Amino acid sequence: MRRKNLRFLSRLFLSYLKGEFFLPDFTAGYPATLHVNIEDGYRGRHIGAKLVETYLAYLKERRVRGVHAGTMSEKAMSFFLGLGFHVLFQGRRSYLRHHVHADLPYYVLGREVV
Repeated sequence: MRRKNLRFLSRLFLSYLKGEFFLPDFTAGYPATLHVNIEDGYRGRHIGAKLVETYLAYLKERRVRGVHAGTMSEKAMSFFLGLGFHVLFQGRRSYLRHHVHADLPYYVLGREVV
C-alpha cells in the first residue's frame, strides 16, 4: 500500500477514535436519507432543488415523517437551509486537515415532510 494511503487511513482512524464520526440517531423523526451530487457544470440551474422537491413529494405521498442529509460543505448547508431544512447536528472532521489545512465542519440537516 502506498505511503500516502497509509497516512490517510491513519488520520481517518484517529478521527474515529476522537469520536468525530459519532452522530445522534435521527431516524425516529427523520427516517429517510438524502444525498445529492450535482456536477459543477450543472450547478446553479435549480436541478438540485428540483430533485429535492421531487423526493420530498415522494416521501409525503408515502407518509414518511422526515428526511435528513449530511454535508461537509458550507455551500451545501446553505442550499438545504434555503429549502426549509434546519441543522440537527454540527461537528468537525479532522482527517482531511493535511489536504485542506483546516478541520472541516460536518452538518446534518433535517426537514419534516408530513
